[in-house]
Amino acid sequence: SKTMTKVSKLSFNHLLGGLLIDKDNNNLICLSGAYNKTVEICSLSSHQWELGASLTIERSECGYSIVNSKSIYAFFGYNCPQNKYIDTIEYCEDYTSSSKWKSINILNKSNLNLHLKGHSIFYIEKDKRFVLLGGMEGENDKPNETYLDILIEKNKTVEIKPTRRKLFSISKNKLYSFSNDAIGKSIEEKEIGFYDSKKRMHYLNRKNMLHDIFYFD
Repeated sequence: SKTMTKVSKLSFNHLLGGLLIDKDNNNLICLSGAYNKTVEICSLSSHQWELGASLTIERSECGYSIVNSKSIYAFFGYNCPQNKYIDTIEYCEDYTSSSKWKSINILNKSNLNLHLKGHSIFYIEKDKRFVLLGGMEGENDKPNETYLDILIEKNKTVEIKPTRRKLFSISKNKLYSFSNDAIGKSIEEKEIGFYDSKKRMHYLNRKNMLHDIFYFD
C-alpha cells in the first residue's frame, strides 16, 4: 500500500502562489504569492525546503510552467501590494542553480488585454509554444472565455497571437467559460485535456481549439 510522507514546513506564506512538480529532478517548487516573491524548493528525497531565486515582483494567481526540467516561466497574475494586474512575463533559466529571474519582451503588448489571473498554462513541447486557458480578466474579474497562443523565441522575445478565439463545445457549439477552476491537466500530441473542479474532463483540439466535455459522477 502507498503511504504519504510529510515534508518540512515552508518558511514563507505562499497564499495564492503557484506549485510546480519537477518529476525529473524529484522536486516540488512553491512560487511567490500575494505578499511575497520568494521561491522555495523541496527535494522529495530529503523532504526539506530550500530557498531558490526570488521573482522580480509578487505574483498571486499567476500561471507557471516548467520547461526541460529547469526553466520556469511566470505569466501575468495580480500584485496584491500594489493592488493591480501584472501584464508581464518573466523566466528563470535554471531554477536548480538559482539563476536570476528576467523579464521577457512582449512584442505586440499594446494590442492585447493582459490583465489576467487564475489561469492555467500548458506547454506544448512539439511546437515550443504555451497555451493560456481560463482565469479572470480585467478590473471587474470577468471570466476569461478565450485562450492565448504564446511563442517565446530564443532571444526571449514573445509573440502572442492578438486574435483571442473563444472556446466552443464540439457537441453543442456553445460558448464555455473556464473561469479559474482548472485543477489538473495533461498534454497529448493532438489535443489538450484537463479536469475542472466540477468533475468535468475537457478535450481540446489543438488545431481549432474546439472542445468536448465529459462528466463524471
